[in-house]
Amino acid sequence: MIDQLYRSVSGYLPDSVTPTMFAGSLVALVLLVPGALVGSLWWRRRQRNRFTYRFEIFWDKKLRPFCPTCRSPLSNWSQHSGWKFESQEGRTVRQPATYHAFDCPLCVKPVRLVDSDGYEVSLEEALAQLQAPVRED
Repeated sequence: MIDQLYRSVSGYLPDSVTPTMFAGSLVALVLLVPGALVGSLWWRRRQRNRFTYRFEIFWDKKLRPFCPTCRSPLSNWSQHSGWKFESQEGRTVRQPATYHAFDCPLCVKPVRLVDSDGYEVSLEEALAQLQAPVRED
């Protein structure tokens, strides 16, 4: 069977490739492809279980924050300034606002902690909720 396969593809191979080399390469390919597939599935499962998604960012088991976009470690929990829009007398007015957020060094953007209702959460409150055991009612 390997000889037939070798004869059918020998026109596309260099003259230096012998049937023995071809058979060895074929066996290696047959062994490596499933191994690579199993390895990639294992790695993906390991990465998936590595993070917990809470407050619209990822957390590892040591409660270190990671960016929701690029999954790089976040740094600098600091105060940022921006704008909020309010409706006053039928007009939309832009007001200055400050908020606390992490900085993502790769995305170059602030990443805020937000609860499931959309309200901003302080870092201390988020860490306290992450450390508390999960209650199932």
